[in-house]
Amino acid sequence: MKNEPATRHSPYKYLSLSLRYGLPSLLFAYVFILLLVPLADPDLFWHLKSGQWTLQSGHIPGMEDPFAFTTPTPLTAFQMQGLRSQWLGQVVLYLVFALGGYPGLVVFRSLLIIVPFIVVYDMAVRRDINPLWALSLISLPLLLMALSLYYTYERPQGLTVVLSFALVPLLERLTRPGGRLLWTIVLAAMMALWSNLHGGFIFGVVMIAAFALGAIAEAAIKRDRGGLFILLPSAAGIGASLLNPNSYHLLYGFIQGHLSRFLKGAPPAASMPGKVDVIGQVMEYKPLWFFYRELHLVWPLYIMAFIALAVLLMIAGYVARRRVRIAEALLAMAVIVFSLYYSRGVMLALVVLPIFAVRAAGGLGRLWRVATALVGVLLCAALVSYTVERSPWQLHPQVPPQYWVDGTYPEDAVQFIEKAKLEGPMFNEYTWGGYLIWRLYPKYKVFIDGRILSNEVFEASTNMMNAMPGTMKQLDAFGVNFIIVQPVSRLNGVIAPIVLKFMEEKPEGWRLVYMGDNSAVFARKTPHNMETIEQYGLPYRALYGPIYGEAEAVLAGRPGFPNAMLTMAIALTGLERYPDAEAILRALPPSPVRDEYLRRVHLGMGANEQ
Repeated sequence: MKNEPATRHSPYKYLSLSLRYGLPSLLFAYVFILLLVPLADPDLFWHLKSGQWTLQSGHIPGMEDPFAFTTPTPLTAFQMQGLRSQWLGQVVLYLVFALGGYPGLVVFRSLLIIVPFIVVYDMAVRRDINPLWALSLISLPLLLMALSLYYTYERPQGLTVVLSFALVPLLERLTRPGGRLLWTIVLAAMMALWSNLHGGFIFGVVMIAAFALGAIAEAAIKRDRGGLFILLPSAAGIGASLLNPNSYHLLYGFIQGHLSRFLKGAPPAASMPGKVDVIGQVMEYKPLWFFYRELHLVWPLYIMAFIALAVLLMIAGYVARRRVRIAEALLAMAVIVFSLYYSRGVMLALVVLPIFAVRAAGGLGRLWRVATALVGVLLCAALVSYTVERSPWQLHPQVPPQYWVDGTYPEDAVQFIEKAKLEGPMFNEYTWGGYLIWRLYPKYKVFIDGRILSNEVFEASTNMMNAMPGTMKQLDAFGVNFIIVQPVSRLNGVIAPIVLKFMEEKPEGWRLVYMGDNSAVFARKTPHNMETIEQYGLPYRALYGPIYGEAEAVLAGRPGFPNAMLTMAIALTGLERYPDAEAILRALPPSPVRDEYLRRVHLGMGANEQ
């Protein structure tokens, strides 16, 4: 005992352990709590129903679409490719739901985000990198990932992000001797699995190709024939990615689409009916810069700042070692280009680049580490400040909600439809389609949902939602017997034109039967629906009060917002509160709608005086 080192129980050791394990544990726990927010992605729900349908039916989607009554039958080859591109990922999501319900999905998406960063942090401390520096580097992309969870992680795409992360160390392992054949089999199995989980496996193929090209270049420079072994696992991985229901079609469409865009430019907005534009639809092409330049969002600047920081660290690492790792550089370049080029690809840079940044930091001096840590901390502080004060996201721990599904979905209206047993088919707005599939199929089929299998149906849906001329005839042509819509958009406060049309024209063949929680249901006067109409029928005037309340709620968060003010004025006009409506309308800039309602207000005030 006397010979034990005096430092065994030294407080410095406990401090070191606290920094190494305690501080990161607090960070990851904080982010986990931050992610305990309701499920909000409108496409999540048709993914869940598709996974359930696949398990129950025992086969993947075929020539018919079971969920929308407007989808042409039989499906085209291109439409089937879209439905089959992520069938296994949908099954995974549904199995998570079957085991844990909505809370299970929330925890699952949180783990998909956090686990890769735990791995990167562990990688950093194993390289004897200061824990504080490592945390300062990973905190920024981790927070950005948390802010973007609704855009990626409530759908099979979250699996693509995690597999992209796992692909990097796997490719690097294949360049080292020993066990290469085993790791080749692992790569092939991973790509075969990925190509059935999500269509984003295409980027896995791009990553493999970029890394292989760099490895071959390094082998050529060193005149090392052994380095050419990478060709075997690369071919095996790319070949295995074709083992999916679409075989080579998605990958071929991706390559063809890029060549077409490069040679001819972007295709026109109206594409061939039923044809899947792999570049524009599957990959949802939109450059990251578009969101800053056109939509005036600030978060793209933080992502680009992190990318620049990671690139700077990699360059500094190459300079310090006096050697460029070509395979790593090309792989990082592929990730960066993809992330900047596709709006849904930005997650890949946030999860993959920290691997390269941490590796580069291992060979840098203290000055570099302090400088980059300071930059990371300042960016995180700016992000937190911006998010809390100006962004719709609130960057602070949230109390677990009573319900795990976002309140904008029409749960009460769905329960009313089930209870009233309205006669279908229905007309619904686009963003609610997935949720209505999840809740009402097989009793009802939707008009449209996020899959957009028919351009003509999407155009008809848009025209009817906007109450374009011929709306009532289109409802008749599609045989619609009830309508479920959101009267007021909670994003911008605009009143739905189709709701306004019903309020003003009061069509004889229809009746309002439900209004609650910003959901309205209109039923056609069919023999089947008459009992419901007689029992639950409401005057159209019943819409004005709730619409006023929704506009008031929007204005509470965005004071003076013109769209919400106009909606409030319309509601006040319907409620015959003319002086209040006039005051709001006069505060708005002149427009045809504003001027028309001013005229109605004056007519109403004159009638009241008489």
